[in-house]
Amino acid sequence: MGSLGKPPHFDGKDYDFWKTWMRVFLQSMGSGIWEICEDADYVLQVIRVTQRDMDRHGANSKAMNALFCALSREEYDRVCDLDTTHAMWVRLQDYHEGTTQVKTRLFETYRREYENFSQLPGESIDSMFSRFQAIVNKV
Repeated sequence: MGSLGKPPHFDGKDYDFWKTWMRVFLQSMGSGIWEICEDADYVLQVIRVTQRDMDRHGANSKAMNALFCALSREEYDRVCDLDTTHAMWVRLQDYHEGTTQVKTRLFETYRREYENFSQLPGESIDSMFSRFQAIVNKV
């Protein structure tokens, strides 16, 4: 297998961009790596009996290593007490994107911005489209 390179660095800025790149990076490490990040039921086991237990433990360890390598010290401090990548991923997501209530309020704000969108006086079509695309991407 070839070298994967370094995971995308995250210093707390532009979480949505990092999240997408990190998800793709973890997926490129193997099918079980990203799956363990999404598995809320996975619990770190002290004794691993079956091959499945060992595979899942290995996937969690690889994903945690990639996450720790990607995070700045400040972001690392937010998640260093956790022992599963799912818990790390959720904590980072909640911190940077907010809870469900915050997301709902943001969605309403972005929807209003979308509904009230219009071309500004003297604005070029390219500029207007870029502004519109930014609004759509938020929603």
